[in-house]
Amino acid sequence: DATPVLTELMRTCPGFGGRQEDAAEGLILLLDKMHPDVSRLFESVYRMDIYCDSCRDVMRPNVGQQAHNETMIYVPIERNFVTIDTSGNPFEQFLAGHMSRLDAWPCPKCGVVSDENHAAMRIARLIKRPEILVVAFNKYDLKWRGPEYGQNIELKNASPELGFRAAQMDGDGDSCRAKYSLTGVIRHYGGHESGHYNVVCRRPSGVWLFDDAVAGNADFRAEIGDYMLIYS
Repeated sequence: DATPVLTELMRTCPGFGGRQEDAAEGLILLLDKMHPDVSRLFESVYRMDIYCDSCRDVMRPNVGQQAHNETMIYVPIERNFVTIDTSGNPFEQFLAGHMSRLDAWPCPKCGVVSDENHAAMRIARLIKRPEILVVAFNKYDLKWRGPEYGQNIELKNASPELGFRAAQMDGDGDSCRAKYSLTGVIRHYGGHESGHYNVVCRRPSGVWLFDDAVAGNADFRAEIGDYMLIYS
């Protein structure tokens, strides 16, 4: 029964519970109220670097932007990322590390501004895996359309071998894999102003669908309404 949890959130978070609430925002609010040891179970850390195609150099952003902590991992809406690993399936590759374009970025070393002829790429590499992995898709527009996810995945810290200036990228983490099993999928149907959630989750007795007061047997099958994935 989640009633005590929701009651406490409404008591401590003014405005919560009086409108169409978002599941991802609700998780963040909940973890903010939990003991730090609990919140850390959900925390992943990505190291951020930038690659300039003009001078072919890899550099780190300013202090404070070198690492990015995530409570959940968001799949970019535009899907214009490039994976930086070739092992595992595309979903695992994306989680381990990916690159996305930076437009109109002036390189501090060569001075060239990135454009369609001279690319600059933001490189995100996983350097700390979470105990509980939460992945969020865009629920209003594209929702889930890939990369394909599985019930069981193996996630590793991204390799420093990127194929260019690898010597500058070493020293973070290890390459040991961590195994995760899908334990829950939160689905959203509707748009910005209204909608409906249900959840498919794994229980000791099997996989179940919970939809308001209705509960029944189900299975994990990718659907267009998939919004959040929970692995442990």
